[in-house]
Amino acid sequence: GSWEEQQAAGANTRVATAAANPNRWETTCKTSANIKVWYHPYNDGDAATARSICEIVDGTIWPQLVPFIGHGPLPDDTMPHTGGDARFDIYLVDSSSTLSFPLDKCEQTPTYMLVNRAGHTRSQLAELLMRAILRGHDVASCDEYEWLFWATTNWAMDYVFPQDNAEHALAPAYLDEAGLPLNYGYGPDGVVPLPLPGGELFADGAYLWPFYLARELGDSDLVGALWDRSREPDSLAMTNDVIPGGFKRQWPAFARANWNREPVDMYTLADNLPVGATAIVSEEVRLAGAPSRHFDMPAKVEYLAAEYYHFTFPDDSVRSVLFSNPFAPDLGSPNPHATVQAIYHTDAGGWTLENWTDKQFAPFCRDLRAERITELTVIVSNSDWQGRKPLEPFQPAMLDATNMACRGWAFEAEATFTGKGKNYNEITTTTAKGTFELLRDDTGKSRFGYHFEMYKPTGNATWTHSRVDNGCGSSGSGSYTLADLSPDLTPGPDLIVETYNLPYVPPYTPGSRQYHGAGHAPVHLRPKVPDSCGGEYEVHPTWLQTFKQSFDQTASADGRALEGTYTYTVVGDSTFEHHYSWKMTALPPE
Repeated sequence: GSWEEQQAAGANTRVATAAANPNRWETTCKTSANIKVWYHPYNDGDAATARSICEIVDGTIWPQLVPFIGHGPLPDDTMPHTGGDARFDIYLVDSSSTLSFPLDKCEQTPTYMLVNRAGHTRSQLAELLMRAILRGHDVASCDEYEWLFWATTNWAMDYVFPQDNAEHALAPAYLDEAGLPLNYGYGPDGVVPLPLPGGELFADGAYLWPFYLARELGDSDLVGALWDRSREPDSLAMTNDVIPGGFKRQWPAFARANWNREPVDMYTLADNLPVGATAIVSEEVRLAGAPSRHFDMPAKVEYLAAEYYHFTFPDDSVRSVLFSNPFAPDLGSPNPHATVQAIYHTDAGGWTLENWTDKQFAPFCRDLRAERITELTVIVSNSDWQGRKPLEPFQPAMLDATNMACRGWAFEAEATFTGKGKNYNEITTTTAKGTFELLRDDTGKSRFGYHFEMYKPTGNATWTHSRVDNGCGSSGSGSYTLADLSPDLTPGPDLIVETYNLPYVPPYTPGSRQYHGAGHAPVHLRPKVPDSCGGEYEVHPTWLQTFKQSFDQTASADGRALEGTYTYTVVGDSTFEHHYSWKMTALPPE
């Protein structure tokens, strides 16, 4: 009279057959209103095993899962073979797998459970009972909700027995393939997914989604709320409506939690899960004698998916690091569904978590302890549940590492201006000595977030002047403090270095190591000397100019020296020549 006796040969199941010899069965759990456990009395130990299963399922699992979903497995008393009544039937068998067998269709159908007599666990019993409950549930479409079915049934193991951690074995099936959509393989356009190399389905590992809702958001009722609305035709639209803030808020947070490494190791702290998402790029950034290295991060992330890029920095010759973000609003491919998150560690500050979605560039000067990055993970996620389209950046996200020094530059500079003409002769010489200091804001962050670094001068400049012009003469000397100058004046003294191996002007292709410096007294500090004819003459004691119209000075191969000369001449009624020379040496790292 049992289902197992009459249906094992032809049931629509995920395994081929159940136990042999259906001639004699006994039941236990006879006082239960919910279940019956069937066993062969001639198998040693089966009676005790059946009693144990009865106690676990009827006493622990059923009271947690049935109220959670709102109903138990669909009663089978309307079916031709009922096992004698409407109670849920569980069979001890020799099958290698312990699975719940639907009789004909995937929803609103009675089921029964096959339990391997020697190889089951209580967590498996919880997972199987949740399968039976949800196979009795009403859904709009089996394909549409199949991803949520497998995610929920496997999460049930953690919900009922959180200390057993049996579900941990499934997590890599999702975490190793986090670049696939959450509902991969299911839905209107889905294809039936094959097991991953480890033998588990991607959807089995996606138990982490309800786990995240229950543990990180602290609300397991959200999982039940999803199933309360399973008659809605679009499972993703329904989920977006149920979860706080929708996928726009929760998907980046879920992607971050899936990394599961310090300092976002919530899964480990909450559940001792030892694994996290697999990075599609994982590199030790070493220059190996080269002046720079460049890394592309494709970032063409599928909908409801994420990609992880992980870098470590064991090489002290890497002094400057720059991340370039193609999704920044002022670039070519902003996307409201894209989120770019960074998790990085520095020598001085420990771990930092930042949202870089709106940043065009994120620079790090490793000469500064506060910016001496030792580890960086970039997470790019796509919350587009509705359009279900991948991200399409106009160029990859990029990481550039160079040996260019960046803390500052000790400099000596000299400028000579000469003018010669009919009844005219002039010479002004200015020398300066000091330091170009890296500009940072009050919080210690890069002031500009550009692909170059800007420096302000400190030190002193001295000048001498002599001039004769049609019988009138002027001369003088003096000095001024460079710290009185401000790079914010236009024009003003500054040094701009393309520290991160990208040019000042797009396109941002690697290969540039150029710089530009300008130093002169701003208007309010320009000296005036008496003229022998009774007037005054304003001296322009410029002390540095590395170019006239474009960047054309290049740093040394080791990134530690900026040295050169520059001369330009203007010929007219008189001839004017400007000659500049400079030598700058990088400050050592802190």
